[in-house]
Amino acid sequence: MISSGAKRSGINVEASLGRTRWELAKGISLEAWAEHRQTLDARKPFRDFECAVTTETGDEIWISSSGEPTYDDEGVFAGYHGTARDQTPRHRAENILRNQTEVLNQMVEHKTADLQKALESSQQLQQELERSSREHQAFHDRMNI
Repeated sequence: MISSGAKRSGINVEASLGRTRWELAKGISLEAWAEHRQTLDARKPFRDFECAVTTETGDEIWISSSGEPTYDDEGVFAGYHGTARDQTPRHRAENILRNQTEVLNQMVEHKTADLQKALESSQQLQQELERSSREHQAFHDRMNI
């Protein structure tokens, strides 16, 4: 059973019924899917499994789910009972932070290159001044002979 919270999130509940997570979700590595499927196949509880799903409007939302296996009166596995939380705001904030970090890193690289050029130019000018000073001193030394 899917709660009304899924409907409020924009998930097409009717289209989701009878389908597995791996049929609906995205944003998960093959390794993470394999590990999660092993957990489900072993009928073990799971915590904070995150994946992205597409809403009816085509938006991507991130859901974190946890579940406990349930069994009927005869001990036959009956599915999972669990909860899910919308993690979309956190994922969006992480994406913004990642993008801003990338822009800042590019700015730092650019400014570092500018500073390196200025330093090299300054060092070259310093060497030219020292050479000129030596030549000037040598000229004066020759004139005072």
